[in-house]
Amino acid sequence: MSTQNISYSNTCVSYMDIQGFKEMVLKLYLDKPAAVHGILKEFKRAQYLDPCDWTSWQPDIVSFSDSIVRGVTQREPDCSYGQTVAHELQALRLIQQSLLIWRPSFACEEEPVYYGIHLRGGLSAGGIYIDEADNLAFGPALIKAIELEGVKGSPFRIVIDAELIDLYPDTMKSLESESIIALDKDGLWFVDYLSVNSYADYGALIEIQRLKKVCDVLQSNLSLGTKDKPLHQKYLWAAKRHNTAVTTSKQLKKSLSEEGICLSWLTVQTEA
Repeated sequence: MSTQNISYSNTCVSYMDIQGFKEMVLKLYLDKPAAVHGILKEFKRAQYLDPCDWTSWQPDIVSFSDSIVRGVTQREPDCSYGQTVAHELQALRLIQQSLLIWRPSFACEEEPVYYGIHLRGGLSAGGIYIDEADNLAFGPALIKAIELEGVKGSPFRIVIDAELIDLYPDTMKSLESESIIALDKDGLWFVDYLSVNSYADYGALIEIQRLKKVCDVLQSNLSLGTKDKPLHQKYLWAAKRHNTAVTTSKQLKKSLSEEGICLSWLTVQTEA
């Protein structure tokens, strides 16, 4: 490609990586490189999940080991940039939810333990250059997304650039009301993948089954006995977010009552 054609495009940019990947490689799957390969393949496959089935939507993906840079510039013809950001936030939520309950083919059927794939990342927008063919990505928006991912002590979440919150207040307010984004205790907005999905279109039981899988994943995470205290605290953060979501959803409580299911069936035991 001629250098004359290289320029930044105004793009919605995400940077994310798999949390606990070091422990997977050096401990959980030390003698199973095929397992790590399967995890990374699923991580990349999930990037193409589309919550709205947009015909013109296609992310540009650059990856290295357990890190992915994701850019979205193609939009529906009549779509505003704010709508594109909203769609990308929904996509990131779907990606996280899918990976969290993914059950790998190498899992032991006799002991159905879910480890889940947890992500941490940042979402920004602005100038970036992405070349999938050469696996290259750089630009101011990517730097910002990486900085958001790297917030010290940040749990399993994709942090949203505050400038996007300020630029599209009505859109963000709507996304918050739909539990797609949330404000954390440290004042940072993030993609709320641990909330309860609206299930009017597909029925309560499917959502209840999904939430049970999430519960099993998070319970397994807490029982791993990792000596990495910061990692354990992140598992604990996710478990408490999940518990808050399932115990405060009026719609879910009503559905559980109708199905004769106890709420405790969906909650993670966070106390030793």
